[in-house]
Amino acid sequence: MRHISRLADRDGEVDTVMVTPPHLEIHAGDSLQLAAWGKSPNGDSVAPPVTWIATGGTVYPDGRYVAPLQAGVYTISASYGFQRAGIATVIVRPPDSLMAGVALEPKSLDLGSGDTARVQAYAVYTVPPRMPIMPVFAGGAG
Repeated sequence: MRHISRLADRDGEVDTVMVTPPHLEIHAGDSLQLAAWGKSPNGDSVAPPVTWIATGGTVYPDGRYVAPLQAGVYTISASYGFQRAGIATVIVRPPDSLMAGVALEPKSLDLGSGDTARVQAYAVYTVPPRMPIMPVFAGGAG
């Protein structure tokens, strides 16, 4: 669903649009507040009018997001103009689920000094499905 937010744009120029929070988890049918702002060419924060778009659920003109009833991973974007968009990723969980743990794939790695590997993390819930998560971690061999 597409909505336009009427916010005052102080200087009319926006290089980048940002959405906060950029990553979130929510239960199906729940809602939360998103915010969008822009950066001008000289680095100042500005409040341009943005168009909100969600691949699932509804975003209202004030940035309030209502999750769909279907669990999944969705993208919310706030755009200004044709090429400037800020994006948030939302994981919608089933309404009766609780996170029971985290599963990593592959389950084990054999790395030498200086080697790197890509690992996918999944949240494991008390009620399926298994959903990808966006962990922040670092590590290495050696």
